[in-house]
Amino acid sequence: MSASQGLSSAAVGHAAPGDTTRADLLAAAVEVFAERGYDGAGVAEIARRAGLTTGAIYSRYTGKAQLLLDAIEEYAPSEIHELISGPVDTESPAEFLTDLGRRLVDRRRVGSGLLVEVFAAARREPEVAESLRALFSVDDERLAELIAAGQDAGIFAADLPVDAVVRFCTALGLGMHLAASLGLSMPDSDDWAFVLERVVAAAGPIAPPTNPPKGTPP
Repeated sequence: MSASQGLSSAAVGHAAPGDTTRADLLAAAVEVFAERGYDGAGVAEIARRAGLTTGAIYSRYTGKAQLLLDAIEEYAPSEIHELISGPVDTESPAEFLTDLGRRLVDRRRVGSGLLVEVFAAARREPEVAESLRALFSVDDERLAELIAAGQDAGIFAADLPVDAVVRFCTALGLGMHLAASLGLSMPDSDDWAFVLERVVAAAGPIAPPTNPPKGTPP
């Protein structure tokens, strides 16, 4: 199951491509959620901005929680989730992680503020929290598989705690989303890639000293 499927399983109104009503609803929902937050966003206002009735929403969703989930699936930076959910490149996991991190500074991303609203809603809406955990669970599994493949190939240190590295990647990604939602400046893409390459390299096996002290076991 992909991360996108994890979200859409909660959105009963997930329609086929070409559904203009759904597209209008989601575009309006993004505007209203961004302006008023999850608590302040009203279903009637979303419908009004979409040029539709509230019936158009309730025929597809049970309420604004599911509408928010469908909106985050449509507008959040899904390229990262698609990359993680696709086939794992076991031959170059280090390059994979560096490329994944580079995407975090893409200034064209449009879902950062919406993602913040999802986290705010997850604190009070069990349905949102459950779907969000499902999304991260899928990504966690794929990242763990990638890191384990790197350990098997001798690229990453064998004693590297996989679960800690997975959570580090999550924290890095969420931190960049929060920074973008606050309008903080993003680093130069090449500079960011350079830092990531250093971090990934540091996770590699520790080479033995060239001239070990006398008495050191081989």
